[in-house]
Amino acid sequence: MPNQHKIPETRSAGVTAAATLGILCSISALLVWGWFFLSMMSIPADRSGRHFYELHPVTFFALATLPPLLVAMGLRISVGLFQLKSWARRGALLWAVLAFVFSSLIIAFKPYETFAIPDELVSPLASVKQLLAISFVVFT
Repeated sequence: MPNQHKIPETRSAGVTAAATLGILCSISALLVWGWFFLSMMSIPADRSGRHFYELHPVTFFALATLPPLLVAMGLRISVGLFQLKSWARRGALLWAVLAFVFSSLIIAFKPYETFAIPDELVSPLASVKQLLAISFVVFT
């Protein structure tokens, strides 16, 4: 196809650093998820003899499948960055946008709890001021 743009064969230091960080973070997230999952599996049964996975099957299924899928996506995107694939660059940008949106939503909807200050200690006016300040910073 003559209209396709050629991607340079040399990899920049920024792409190498992003790919390396992606691989390291994915492996770390997999280890943390494994520790959490094993801890969840070892929760003792309740009085009726039912375990967590019997009491909350949908939550258990989500916690058992979603984190490894996200880790696999992160690893695949990172390896694609090492290989200079154009889809990996778009995937890395999408991953960064999703992380930004998710973090912004957490701060916007639970501003003071994000910083470990209970809502009882903060007035509604202070919460609105912080929300306006955060939205001003994000959208400018």
